[in-house]
Amino acid sequence: MSYARFGPNSSVYVFRTFDGRTLVCQLCKLELLDQPDFETTNAEGMLSHLAAHVDAGHQVPERAIQRLAHQALVDALFRGAPARLSH
Repeated sequence: MSYARFGPNSSVYVFRTFDGRTLVCQLCKLELLDQPDFETTNAEGMLSHLAAHVDAGHQVPERAIQRLAHQALVDALFRGAPARLSH
C-alpha cells in the first residue's frame, strides 16, 4: 500500500511492503546514496521520519501524514500503549 508517491506535490515515496511488516521511504532524499531507502517497522517511526522531510523543506502530502497518524493510533490500541503523534 502506498502512502505517498513522487509527483508535483510530493518529494517522498512511502509504502508498506507486501508482507505488511515494513514501511519504506524509497529513494529517500535524507539517506545516503549507498543506502537510499529509509525503513521502519511502525507508523510512529515513519511519522518522525516524514517530519524530518518537512523540516528539510521537502513536500510531504498531508494525506500521507493523516493516514500514518491513524495507523499509529490503531497500532497503539493493539499494543495497549498511547501513540505519540506529534511530528
